[in-house]
Amino acid sequence: MAQIQDIERKQVKALAEAQDEFNQVSADYEKLKSEQRTKVEYVEREVQKIIERPVYLNRCIDSDGVYQINSLIEAERTS
Repeated sequence: MAQIQDIERKQVKALAEAQDEFNQVSADYEKLKSEQRTKVEYVEREVQKIIERPVYLNRCIDSDGVYQINSLIEAERTS
């Protein structure tokens, strides 16, 4: 009878260790997954300005747009 209980205790211990290992792997996966999520931030500004030069040429973004994007990047670096 004592041998059976000893075997059962060993099995329960092995099962608990395996479950702990599975939980650790799952936690590591969730951490990695959350780090890889892409953070998207939309910035919308309304400006009253008369455009004195053509905006849409063969470039997608004019110099003011590039300035806005660079200022957002710099703000992200400093925060």
